[in-house]
Amino acid sequence: MLSFQIVLAEAGDIEVHCIACPTDGSNATQGVESVAGDFGIAVPERNLRPFSAEQDAYAFTTGAREGDGFGNACDVCPGVPDPGQGDRDEDEVGDLCDNCPGSGADPDQTDTDADGEGDLCDPDDDGDGTDDDDDNCPDVANADQSNEDADALGDACDNCPGRHNDDQRDSDDDGDGNVCDVDDVDDDNDGVDDEDDNCKLDFNPDQADSDGAAASADPIDFAPRAVPAEALVLNDDQVSAPIELGFEFPFFGALYDVVYVSSNGWLAFVRPASSHLRGTGIPNPAAPNAIIAAWWEDLDPGEGGAITYGTVGVEPDRAFVLHFSEIQHFPNGSPVTFQVVLHESGLSEVFCVDCPSDGGPHSQGIESPDGQIGASLPGRVGADFDLARDGVAFSTDVGDADGIGDVCDVCPAEPDPDQADADGDGIGDACDVP
Repeated sequence: MLSFQIVLAEAGDIEVHCIACPTDGSNATQGVESVAGDFGIAVPERNLRPFSAEQDAYAFTTGAREGDGFGNACDVCPGVPDPGQGDRDEDEVGDLCDNCPGSGADPDQTDTDADGEGDLCDPDDDGDGTDDDDDNCPDVANADQSNEDADALGDACDNCPGRHNDDQRDSDDDGDGNVCDVDDVDDDNDGVDDEDDNCKLDFNPDQADSDGAAASADPIDFAPRAVPAEALVLNDDQVSAPIELGFEFPFFGALYDVVYVSSNGWLAFVRPASSHLRGTGIPNPAAPNAIIAAWWEDLDPGEGGAITYGTVGVEPDRAFVLHFSEIQHFPNGSPVTFQVVLHESGLSEVFCVDCPSDGGPHSQGIESPDGQIGASLPGRVGADFDLARDGVAFSTDVGDADGIGDVCDVCPAEPDPDQADADGDGIGDACDVP
C-alpha cells in the first residue's frame, strides 16, 4: 500500500515524506515543476523511472530569479537566465538548457532514459548499459538483451518475440506482428478474411487479380436506353459521391457495386482523387484507373444540361444507365449528349447521341484498376474526333488468374502462382526482362 505526505509551508518550502512508497515496476517521478512547465527539479534517480522509498523525506524550495532581459516568448532558454542567448546548433533551444548543446539540431530534446543527456548525443538512449550500436532494443531498456527468436530485435521491443520477423510487419497496427497475429482473421483490415484473401497482408478490398486479363472494344448498333430520371448535380471539375449500381458489376476480375462519376465525362469504380480534366492515354498507370470513359474532356455541367442515372431490369439482367444530356465543353459551347450502360453480365456500352469536338483532344475507352490494360476503338484516345449516333461495347476477361492479388503479386501481368523471383529484385521471373 502506498503512503506519503506533502507539506506546504507558509514560507514557501515544500516537503515530501514517503512513509511507504513501494514500486509496481512502472516509471514514477518525485519533484516540483513551475506553472509554465518550463522549469522544475526532481529527486536524483526519481525522474521517469521505477523507484521505491520508505521513511524518506525531501524538501524543495522555489523562488523568483533575476531575469535575463528576454521574455519567455522569444527566449531560447526561458528556464535559465541566459543574456547571451547562445544556441550553437540553431535548434531554438539555448545552449544553457539544451541536453545536447552543439551536437546538432534537436528541437524535441528527446531523452529516453531521462538522464539529462539527449538521445542525439547519448550513446545509450535507454540507459540499460548497452550502447545503442549494440543494443537490440535501443529505445527500450533491456539489460539482458534477451532475443528468443534470434531476429534483429530483442524481446522487449519485438512485436512477435517468439517468431523470427526482422521486418516487424503489423498490417493492422494492433501491436501484434503478422507472423503471430493468430487472433485476427483479417490481418490487413481490408474486409476480406485471411482464409479468402488473395493478399493476406496487403490492403486490397477489390481482390483484383488481373494476370492474363484482357479487354476489348467493338462497334455496335446505336441503341441507347430510355433516359433515366434520377438527377445528379455536378459543377465544373467535380466527382460525385459513390452511387449504388443496384447489383455487382464484374470488371477485370473484381466486383463493384458503386461508381463515382466525373463531370468530365467518365466514371470510376474506385474513388478518384480528382475529376481529371482531359483524357490521358488508355491504358495508363497514372490516375485515374478502373474507369470507363465515354467522352473524357474538360466539360462543365454548371453551364447547363443535365446528368441523370438509374437502374433498370430484373436479376440477372439488370443495367445501370448514366446519361449526360447537352453538357457544355468548358468554358461553354459544343454541348455533348451520351450514355453509359453497365450490364449485370459485365458488358459495358457507350452511346454517343451527339458528341461534337471543341477542337481539343479527348478519349473514349476502358482501363483496368492497375492502369496496365485498356481497350478503345482506333483513333479515340487523346485525339480530336466527332461522334453522332455511335455505339461501342466494352468487355473484360480475367484470363488465367494465379490466385495472387495484384497488390502483392511480383508479376501482376502474367499468371505465376509460384511467385518465382530468382534475382530478388521484386519483379517476378515471369515478367522480368533479362
